[in-house]
Amino acid sequence: MNLLTFDQLFDRADSEMAAMSVAVAGGDDPTVLHALDETTHRHWTRPILCGPADRIENMARTENVSLANFKVVDSDQPAVSAVELVRRGEASLLMKGQIATPDLMRAVLKSDTGLRTGRTICQIVMMEVPKDRRHFLLADTGITIEPSVDQALQIVESTAALARSLGCTTPRIAIMAASEKVTDAMPETRLAERIRAALPESPPLQIQGPLSFDLAYSRVAGEKKQLSGDAIGAANAMVFPSLLAANLTVKAIMYTADCRFGGLLAGAACPIVFMSRADDTETRIRSLALAISQASTRQAVARCSASQNVTMRCDTAPFEGNIEIPMNMNQLHLVTGAAGVGKSTFGKNLASKHAAILLDSDTVTEPVVCAGLAAAGMEPTDRDSAEYKRLFRDAVYECLFNTAADNLPHVSVVIVGPFTRELGDANWPAQLRSRFGVEPTVWYITCDDELRRQRIERRGNPRDAAKLRDWSRHIADAPVAEPVFDVMRIDTGTSTGTGI
Repeated sequence: MNLLTFDQLFDRADSEMAAMSVAVAGGDDPTVLHALDETTHRHWTRPILCGPADRIENMARTENVSLANFKVVDSDQPAVSAVELVRRGEASLLMKGQIATPDLMRAVLKSDTGLRTGRTICQIVMMEVPKDRRHFLLADTGITIEPSVDQALQIVESTAALARSLGCTTPRIAIMAASEKVTDAMPETRLAERIRAALPESPPLQIQGPLSFDLAYSRVAGEKKQLSGDAIGAANAMVFPSLLAANLTVKAIMYTADCRFGGLLAGAACPIVFMSRADDTETRIRSLALAISQASTRQAVARCSASQNVTMRCDTAPFEGNIEIPMNMNQLHLVTGAAGVGKSTFGKNLASKHAAILLDSDTVTEPVVCAGLAAAGMEPTDRDSAEYKRLFRDAVYECLFNTAADNLPHVSVVIVGPFTRELGDANWPAQLRSRFGVEPTVWYITCDDELRRQRIERRGNPRDAAKLRDWSRHIADAPVAEPVFDVMRIDTGTSTGTGI
């Protein structure tokens, strides 16, 4: 099946898709204002313009664009403000406006406050050439200069995901080079060979390479060279070996062919509408349509994942009984709670029953954290001081989240950690949903304080010595966090748990 054309994509957005909130970094751009005015009238978007309010309002007056259906966020750091709206779940898309690309990418890529997922971010352009009745995706046209094999594989996966959101269930992807023959003299042909060999059978796609542009574009070229294959003359997507090759190709088509195009950044926590400053209003509208399609697909997957449950039988004390867990596509589970409640045991059991990757904050980063604490002149067992939390806490969680993002396309993930601060943030589930593109399930594990103390004493971990020396003070200094959003609550002091 082929990709939807831009006209078909517009028709689908007009008739099927709910309006999406778009956070714009630099809302005083005239073509962005006109594009969002059009898409808002078509009920595609709910714009939130970030930037100096006076400049945005002046530009809107100059361009005769009413801001009645726009929200304006007055900010002298528009990229930071727009990214924060996405992180809080108040926007589903990010759009580049009147702002320098480095400023936007700095906000997107910041480890603690950005939109990084651990995936390689890439620019994907959809090109439509009506005279040849051809439309296809090209990547990476704007970000990674020379991708490694691992980065190239992630670019292929992101491109395939966009193709599927555009109606192509089994994308035909060409891995591009100057020649279809593998030779050491052309390293890009070896790269194509390694990409093809490394890709799994699932999710379904048809991949061929190395292929030159003529072979990926024209069946006639394939016939003349006596070559056949799913992607010959019919590639839905072309993945290039370098930014130079991709950018030259896409610009050559843009400026020499009678074509239509649009593009976005993939691999971040949300689709990012990101094209050239020279683009006109129509190109920005097409880019918005692509981003809306991808975001709608993510949300549909999240809803589907959240709506289908399976019963998990737990046979190991203290978790005997049946527990309903969401299960459809790859799932993200977060097992939270205070020290000694049984998070790790429950997480292991959940991962085993769900065939998931287990990422426990107590083990995944432990050797590195201990070495870092020692290097900083701190006790290697310290996990409670303000200095530990300042230096290590967020970095530990970021490692877990980046590893989860790498694995989620292939397998479900269970993350185990206290997440005390996050349990008090009503926006945390929305932030997780935005970052990972799936509906998270948060498990809150509890038991009474005396049972916690007994378990901590039995496990004999040196890190717990300070807690046990003055248990009453530990309880006072580290009160159990109560979630401020809906969770799956498990009381490990009972045989079956409560609140399921």
